[in-house]
Amino acid sequence: MNILLFYASYGSGHLSATSAIEQYIKEHYPNDKTLKIDCVEYINRSINKISTSAYKNIILKTPLLWGQVYKLLKNDAILDITQFSNRFMAKKIFKLFEDFEPDLVISCHPLGGQITAFLKSHNKTNCKLATVMTDFASHKQWLIGKDYTDYFFVSNIEMKTSLISEGIFPNKIYVSGIPISPNFYKNYDKESIYNSLKILKNKKNIIFFGGGSLGLSSSTNVQNILTSLLQATNESYQIIIISGKNQKLYNEFQKIITNTNHTSNTKLIDFTTQIPELLPITSFVITKPGGLTITECITSNVPVILINPIPGQEKENAQYIVDKKMGIWIKTNKPTPEYFQDILNDDKLIKEIKNNQKIYSHLNSTQNICNILINNEKSEN
Repeated sequence: MNILLFYASYGSGHLSATSAIEQYIKEHYPNDKTLKIDCVEYINRSINKISTSAYKNIILKTPLLWGQVYKLLKNDAILDITQFSNRFMAKKIFKLFEDFEPDLVISCHPLGGQITAFLKSHNKTNCKLATVMTDFASHKQWLIGKDYTDYFFVSNIEMKTSLISEGIFPNKIYVSGIPISPNFYKNYDKESIYNSLKILKNKKNIIFFGGGSLGLSSSTNVQNILTSLLQATNESYQIIIISGKNQKLYNEFQKIITNTNHTSNTKLIDFTTQIPELLPITSFVITKPGGLTITECITSNVPVILINPIPGQEKENAQYIVDKKMGIWIKTNKPTPEYFQDILNDDKLIKEIKNNQKIYSHLNSTQNICNILINNEKSEN
């Protein structure tokens, strides 16, 4: 079976989800052929470069503007324009379908699903289409072409209810959870983790994601939050600070560590692929509320403190986590050290968060998505 995997480079979550699915298929269904494609990059490299750069600049410099764009993209008139533009993008990507001849398309970004649905509606492909949503709330952009989508995978029952209200048949919707790397389901030897990552033992580890994997965050806000965190913690804690791919943020964090005299119990890194190994030895994660990062923490049963959400999908993610009491959302950009101390020392709150994570988490989400899709399609052929 030929499986085409679509993502787009607006943030890292869509790629991470796609890569997780690809990894599982390659490990467990080696006879099936996969092809992972950035759909915007494939259509036009220049457009991809300009649009992803614009997205990052808006998120970093004018996040409120992104909130307005996010709302606007739900507007019926905009949805009509999107559907009209899809015919042009479908023409650009049709050669890919001719060459690869996919039996199944899995899209972890709305555009990939929209284009595939358009091709299906014009009898240009007879592949099955699966849409995998990568946040904790739905958006109408995911539903363009819904009549030609065979599977919807969502992270919670509320999203399923929302999709049903949009006219999607319940038997098309699977509450699977968000797909994350199979590496998060592996058992790691803690002793070897401490040694290989050079982490101090006998400490309460806190991971501080400064700005997501791409380093997209307001420097001033994050500086204030990190400063308060360091002032709130003593030598019994080790703070693992991850700046993301943002050299300016990395340099600012280094200054804060020096100025607060916390060089002995902090570890500053820019980017790491070893989060699956780190989470089992972590007491708290402080992060922006990206869908993939939150899911990784919940799956690992690590309490999350959410900071600096961008308006739109991240605020919706944060609200869901708070509503289900699976984490804490710090809504001020200047929390006091005492505020952090109250959270870190509240054993009752920590226990409640961890219990709720176990209730609402979807273990083996990636495995379940892949098995449902591949087994269903093979049983029909």
